Amino acid sequence: NVAPLSVPKSTLQSAMEQHGNQIERLKPGLTSNVLGEVNQVLADQIEHDGCSKGNPGSTGGGGILRDDSGFLIMAYSDYYGDCTNNVAESNAILHGMQWCITNGYKNVDIESDSMIIINMINDHSNVNCHTVHLIGQINSLKRNGNYKVQHCYREVNNLADYLANMGEKRRKYTFFTQNSTIPNEVKNWLKNDIEGTPNFRIRPQRNS
Repeated sequence: NVAPLSVPKSTLQSAMEQHGNQIERLKPGLTSNVLGEVNQVLADQIEHDGCSKGNPGSTGGGGILRDDSGFLIMAYSDYYGDCTNNVAESNAILHGMQWCITNGYKNVDIESDSMIIINMINDHSNVNCHTVHLIGQINSLKRNGNYKVQHCYREVNNLADYLANMGEKRRKYTFFTQNSTIPNEVKNWLKNDIEGTPNFRIRPQRNS
């Protein structure tokens, strides 16, 4: 067995006082850096989705904005007429960003389960004539705050998917807030998300 290292008390106290003085001198910078990290972590989050019945075909889009604890801030569904699913997805993201900027939400993680759209926004790749003006508007709006556009899996995007299909089905714009009546399906998914209950995507079994 190796004997534990014994440090004279006077030496230990001297070292602690020296490091304490260094920390005091650095405290203003440390405080601002730590607060910056906290602000980045405690971002609101908005998920989007678009649907197209035919692609191109009748389309809808939806989004849901939640705070860093998962509680609802607002949600919406809308009808976009006949277009592609990429156009519907882009419209849904644009709508959500416009609402966030207008209402002062400047630190938001923007999520979509469409990797194609995420790459269009972040890498300017594969932008076509149908989406170029929408992607341009989205990137312009990003300059108005700390907006991080990122991909999410379909399993965690059930709420936005439901709202997108509701918009296509109802063929009108619907807006929800914390104080308004939201569909029971949305309430249940919100409750499950806050409680940490996982979502599963069930695929029909294919005959081999």
